[in-house]
Amino acid sequence: ADVEGALTASMHALMRQTHLDDGIASTRGLQENIFMVIMCCLAEVPLMIVGPPGSSKTLAVTVVSENARGEYSKSAFYKSTPSLVPLHYQCSRRSTSNEIKAIFERAITRQVKAKQERVNTACFVFMDEAGLPEEGRESLKVLHYYLERHNAVAARVGFVAITNHLLDAAKSNRCALLTRAKPDHEELMNVARGCLGTTAERRAIVCTVPMMRKGSRTVLKLDSSAAESTQAGL
Repeated sequence: ADVEGALTASMHALMRQTHLDDGIASTRGLQENIFMVIMCCLAEVPLMIVGPPGSSKTLAVTVVSENARGEYSKSAFYKSTPSLVPLHYQCSRRSTSNEIKAIFERAITRQVKAKQERVNTACFVFMDEAGLPEEGRESLKVLHYYLERHNAVAARVGFVAITNHLLDAAKSNRCALLTRAKPDHEELMNVARGCLGTTAERRAIVCTVPMMRKGSRTVLKLDSSAAESTQAGL
């Protein structure tokens, strides 16, 4: 069976139901991020997205929260699914296990209340910049308890973490893992086209695209040269 083909077709079907504001480029990276956030949150499977800055990690969660609003959604697919409610936690070097525990408990309490009131809502913890907390403080160790779906937890909630670098195996092995590489030339061109605005606006300034293509190649070349110089210096 063509598993990759089936996944790609499902992702494209989902994106046809997903509204993106003008100026947001529907790149392959953004599509994959959105697809994984939706699927993992609905299935209550923890998700970790690893990638460099600018790879649409945070944007994907924002798009999902704006589209997945249950019966108040714009498209038929999202109307048929629970409203996905993120509880955001911004990590820092000084994050503590008590802070992380508190955000999970808030999500669990809200999920329990939603079930009691028969509200079709699925809460998930959104951990931004999960790679920032210092390893020596072991502030992320509390994640093991919640990601293992311990029987003592009153309700199951989703979990999405985004990070610029891979976390240790004790945490990453407890999540579905989506890794993002640096965007290639075609991906940068898609970003450029998307940032031009609406379809009508893009047509009006389409003559500038060849110049932008040349500029993107120059940026990629300079970035590669800088990386080689850094490695040589080390």
